[in-house]
Amino acid sequence: MTLLDVQDLSVTFDTPRGPLHAASGVSFSVARDETVAIVGESGCGKSVTVSAITGMLDAANARISGAVLHDGADVLTATAREQRGRLGRAIGMIFQNPMTSLNPVLSIGYQLTEPLKLHTALSRRERRAWAIDLLRQVGLSDPEKRLGQYPHELSGGMRQRVTIAIALACDPELIIADEPTTALDVTVQAQILDLLRALRRERGSSMVMITHDLGVVAALADRVVVMYAGHVVETAPVAALFAVPAHPYTAALMRAVPDPTDPRERDDAPLHHVPGQVPDLARLPQGCPFQPRCDRAVAACVQTMPPAMEISPGQCAACHNPCTEARA
Repeated sequence: MTLLDVQDLSVTFDTPRGPLHAASGVSFSVARDETVAIVGESGCGKSVTVSAITGMLDAANARISGAVLHDGADVLTATAREQRGRLGRAIGMIFQNPMTSLNPVLSIGYQLTEPLKLHTALSRRERRAWAIDLLRQVGLSDPEKRLGQYPHELSGGMRQRVTIAIALACDPELIIADEPTTALDVTVQAQILDLLRALRRERGSSMVMITHDLGVVAALADRVVVMYAGHVVETAPVAALFAVPAHPYTAALMRAVPDPTDPRERDDAPLHHVPGQVPDLARLPQGCPFQPRCDRAVAACVQTMPPAMEISPGQCAACHNPCTEARA
C-alpha cells in the first residue's frame, strides 16, 4: 500500500537571472515499510524535493506545482498549520548537520520533549520518561544526564543520535533522512546506518533517504530514485540498479565508485569521473539535461526530454538510448 505518492512535482525559484528550475516533474512513491533512496550529485534537487514534500519551502520564494499525497491527502494544499502538524506527528525529519539542526541554547531534554508536548496528550512526567527511553533506544549512554546537556557538550555522533530520537518522538509512519551521515567520520557513519536499519525494522516505518553515497543506498534502500538537474532520470529496485543501471548518468555514477576488490583499480590507476559540469538550473540545455555530458547521446537527446520508459520490471529510465549491458 502506498504511503507517499509524489506526482509531477515542480519547484521554481525566481532569481535575478530568471526562473531557476530546482525540481521538474518529479514523480515517485513510497510504500509502507519501504526505504526509498534519492540519489544524485549536489544541486540535483534532492533536498528541494524533500523540502517541498514536508512543507518547509516558503511560498513567497518558491513556486510549487504538482501533488504530494500522504495517506491520500495532498500536502501541498494543506494550510501551514496542518503541514507543521503533519511534519511533527506523521513525518519525522532527520537533518544533515546536527550542530545546525539542534538549537544551541536549548537543552536536549527541552528539544526532545517539545514535539511530545505539541502532538501528544502525555503529562510532563510521561514526556520525560518517554524522552529517556528514546535516548536509550538510539544508543546514548546515561540518558537521564543527556536530557540536561546542551548540543555543544555532545560529540557529532551523539548529536546525530539525538536528532534521530527527536524524529522518532511521535512514532511517525514516515522518516525522511537528509544526508544523515555526511558530517560524521566513517566509523560513526556505520554506527548511525546500523541504528537506522534496526529502528526502521523494529518500528515498521517507511523511510526516504537522501544521499549521494551509493554505499548507503546498498546498505539501506529497497528502491532508488536517481535525480539529475532537477529531473528523475531513473527509478529501480536497488538490486536491479546495481546490476544493470539503465540511464547513462546512473552508469557513470557507478563507474565513479572505486572498487577495492577489482585488480584493475591499482593505487596508481586514475579514478573514473563524470566528464563535464552540472548544468546551470537557470540555463538548462534543450532536450535531456545530461546530454552535453553523455557518451550515448543521439540526435533526439538534443531535441526533447525523453519520457520515462520501463526497462525491466520496476525499473524505468528517462533516456532515448538507455544502457542494457550489465555492470562490469
